[in-house]
Amino acid sequence: MTAGWSNGVGGHAAEARGHEEAGDGVERERVSYTPLDINFITRRLDMALSQMHGEFSARIGLATPELVALMHLSASPEGLGPTELAHRLHITTGAMTAMLDRLASYGHVERAPHPSDRRKLVVRITPHARDEAMIHIGPLRDELVALAERLTPSERDVVGRFLDGAVDIVERHAGRPPEGDRGAPGREG
Repeated sequence: MTAGWSNGVGGHAAEARGHEEAGDGVERERVSYTPLDINFITRRLDMALSQMHGEFSARIGLATPELVALMHLSASPEGLGPTELAHRLHITTGAMTAMLDRLASYGHVERAPHPSDRRKLVVRITPHARDEAMIHIGPLRDELVALAERLTPSERDVVGRFLDGAVDIVERHAGRPPEGDRGAPGREG
């Protein structure tokens, strides 16, 4: 089967190579994935996540960029400055201020003075927003955890290393500024 562009039977382009026992007593279909197969699967995952974000944001009454902002805040327990968040979303600081005003009016974010620089603000996701999100994404998280639990520890190590590496590559290509470089001089966040 040609790798890369065809999704083949069963949703992937890899060829089945028989069956094997995975060390946990469960017989699984043995599949050989080429590097192009893996690239195609990561593209499918990216498209599926984009579709899910659009559907989820519509379901909870947010614009997709607002949902993405909340996702960035959720992944940053200490919070983020408005300028950093604007850079991550590729929007102006003025547009970010308007977005944060809307999100604050919904009870999804809170602004607080920066702990070490009182001239700056830190934006954090609220417990209310986390709870609301978990109602919708909890089942997805549970299914992904269950999928990972079916892997052997060594398989999880390989998948984890691959995904960490993929994230590093995507972030590099997304053009995020390196740590410490948070925008033009004199612009406060």
